[in-house]
Amino acid sequence: MLLAVLCVAAMLLAPVVAGAAEPTRAATPIDVPRGASVAPAVPTARATGVPDPMAAPPRLVEASGRAGEVALDRLAAVPDGSVPARVTCGEHDGVELCLRRREAIGDAPEPTASAPVATAGAPGAAGAPGPGPVSAPGAEASASAAVGSTVLEHRAAVCEGTGSDGFRVQPVYAHTGVAPDPAAIQVISDALGNVEGAFADSAARTGAQRAPRWVTDDGGAGCRVVLRTARITTGATSFDALMEDLESQGVVPAVALGTVKHLVWTEGEILEPAEPGGTRTSTCGLGESYTDESPLGDGSANLNLYGTRAAIDDRCWDINGGGSVPAHELMHTLGAVQQGAPNYANDGHCDDEYDLMCYGPGMRLVCPDASDDALFDCGHDDYFDPDPVVGEYLCDHWNTSDSAYLQGWDTALAPRAVTGLAAVPGAGTVTVSHQGTPSCYGADFYRVEVVGVASTDTTSTSVTLSVPVGTHTVRVRPHSPYGDVFGEAVTVTVTVTRAATTTTTTPPTPNRRPVGSMVLSLTDGRGYGMLAWAVDPDSRTVPRMRVVIPGVVSREYGWNYRWADMPERTGWDRTEALVFLANLPPGTHEVCFDARDVNTGGWYRLDCRTHTVK
Repeated sequence: MLLAVLCVAAMLLAPVVAGAAEPTRAATPIDVPRGASVAPAVPTARATGVPDPMAAPPRLVEASGRAGEVALDRLAAVPDGSVPARVTCGEHDGVELCLRRREAIGDAPEPTASAPVATAGAPGAAGAPGPGPVSAPGAEASASAAVGSTVLEHRAAVCEGTGSDGFRVQPVYAHTGVAPDPAAIQVISDALGNVEGAFADSAARTGAQRAPRWVTDDGGAGCRVVLRTARITTGATSFDALMEDLESQGVVPAVALGTVKHLVWTEGEILEPAEPGGTRTSTCGLGESYTDESPLGDGSANLNLYGTRAAIDDRCWDINGGGSVPAHELMHTLGAVQQGAPNYANDGHCDDEYDLMCYGPGMRLVCPDASDDALFDCGHDDYFDPDPVVGEYLCDHWNTSDSAYLQGWDTALAPRAVTGLAAVPGAGTVTVSHQGTPSCYGADFYRVEVVGVASTDTTSTSVTLSVPVGTHTVRVRPHSPYGDVFGEAVTVTVTVTRAATTTTTTPPTPNRRPVGSMVLSLTDGRGYGMLAWAVDPDSRTVPRMRVVIPGVVSREYGWNYRWADMPERTGWDRTEALVFLANLPPGTHEVCFDARDVNTGGWYRLDCRTHTVK
């Protein structure tokens, strides 16, 4: 069975082909009050596996049948190794593998970002928006008749990683002139700040932070955003034709490949493909999206984690009608608005105005503050809520705030305060009970305190503590299962009038630390894989585990795969273990494995291994 585990680890570290169906798309006509555009609706994930999207291909909302056939032809031509390996829950060589929730996405093999190609050329361009060619302060551009790149003066709100690692959003400028226009580049640079503002201000309403993970330089100059530039060589005006033009130049990949989304600012109008016997509608912008409501954490990754594309024509490059059109289109590529959302209206939009994603006939004024027109999800109930509660749609459906294309998606929020707190006095005791936290992500334990007298961490919602006669303050705080974060405390006062009926007490059983170890710790090139286990001896449960690689990662996890041989090899009647995968930079690394004591909450180091990567 150990050999089977090695086979699974090797498979996860190797790239495989995973074709994805063409997403749906939706368009916003130019005459709408806000001038926003729409994108197709798609699946979600709080886990690591990516299902085969061809098993249930998303529908083309407003594309022609021919466009669907073209999409399938593209998928059939996908080269081997173009998509990073993803594995869903299932049996592989006799081992059931289930990668779960947030952490698994970050541990997947890093994709290769589409690197900008810099070429020489003369500045200035024809046909660009704005008053005419002027210099763009702080922009370092290399222009050509076709493809190039520009390091903008705009510094990303998020500065992390290499600037191209992991899940990223690549801005693109598609121009009609011989070379990119500096004035247009400056408009795009300014527009990026308004896109960031829409995400930041929307997340701040629930105390969270979100920002697009743009492709940037390496951070030496302050993480300035890298803009891809390309000349429209075919005269394309429709969305499909524009994307085919950019694909042929290597500027954007075929739809649903890789983990880089492309947001295109294009000169001229974007026209919808005509339905048979219909007309070609002019739109402000168009975006691609999948119809997939699966939440992050159901055992498979949402299809909206694939790379999708959006385009905005030069009438709508920034703020239009009160909100950022590029932000609207980017939100579509993240998977908004799904058809099952409580206030879904049409083609990836909602109907509970005011809201940046709401548009179409039959709008309802549910959020009367007009400033919400520049923000996402005014009711925090349809597509974007960093802090959903149990029972809400976004607690168990795709929530775009969980998208790995946004910085902060894996940042732990403090759980909401517990509800229904009660303290019942006894003879020298107080029994504390509550209904738990309503936070969607719950709590992995509750800290119950009789202030100045006793304290315990417990997973139970009811606990009895020994206390002396007198009036006491009882305090309960939930602890987040993602990061060492406590929620708001709730207190209640209780008076104990009777002492304990006996003066003899049984000494508590000494606490025993967690036990466990790494079973496998191996490298393959820069890929690293680990299989490890841990058990808390007192509770006989599997505790939270942590992987520490100095300078690379320090993150805690729950179990994510069942190891059938664990009882035989460890002596513990458990099968829950941890598979950890990562790419390591060159050098010598100490990889350590920790577990947290269920009783004390303290972390204990169980094993360390050293690996050298060239």
